[in-house]
Amino acid sequence: MNEALILLYHSIDLGDGDETDSDKLIYSVKLEEFKQQMEYLSKSGYNVISLDELASHIRSGTPFPGRAVIITFDDGNLSDYEYGLPELLKYGFPATFFITIRNIGETLGWKQIKEMADLGMSIQSHTVTHPFLSDLPPDAIRWELQESKRIIEKMIGRAVSHLALPGGRYSRIVKRIAEECGYKAICTSEVGTNSLETDLYRLRRWIIRRNTDISEFRRIVEGDRSIGFRHKTRYILLKSAKKILGNKSYVKLRGKLLDRLKP
Repeated sequence: MNEALILLYHSIDLGDGDETDSDKLIYSVKLEEFKQQMEYLSKSGYNVISLDELASHIRSGTPFPGRAVIITFDDGNLSDYEYGLPELLKYGFPATFFITIRNIGETLGWKQIKEMADLGMSIQSHTVTHPFLSDLPPDAIRWELQESKRIIEKMIGRAVSHLALPGGRYSRIVKRIAEECGYKAICTSEVGTNSLETDLYRLRRWIIRRNTDISEFRRIVEGDRSIGFRHKTRYILLKSAKKILGNKSYVKLRGKLLDRLKP
């Protein structure tokens, strides 16, 4: 079956930082693990292509290259530049960095973002303030999408045509407004791979977490059915919980549960 896998990273760390940070406990990949993952993709003959290439294949109906993998990063963390970029360049891998405008200057600056773009990386939108878009009225959604697109294009001098949804919160209204704002594709957090029939405005990605060791990473990229079933079941259960509780209550409950896991 001709499919393409989009990997979703958030940040990278040296493994010696603040282990009490809730998001870090889940989403920050240790540098040594990231190095092993990139080395595995290279040595195992995976075709790491850009998100633009994936979109082009879907639009034209032309088959993906065999074992196609796309690398993406969300939020815009300094570690993406400090630790991620050198490894990507080492293997000649393209990647897409979805930038949240409010984060710029706090860690990652425009100078580094422009440098990444000049080195062949794609810089795309993760909104201005990182809200759950499905909770917002249409005017607010439109502002988040238009303004982030405008700012990034102005600062790096390149077109912005892809959007990653904060928290993966998707709705038909968000899709419609994204199309009207000129976006050509949307990346979600829905688990799975993408075929030529996949809706470009609902691309699936696999989140690579802190607990994704090299053994599990291999199984993910190789398409192991058992791990696919486990991850998809987890996604469905969490999606149901978000729908039942609402985003605010879900986030509050999640925070309390994560607090209990802190050392």
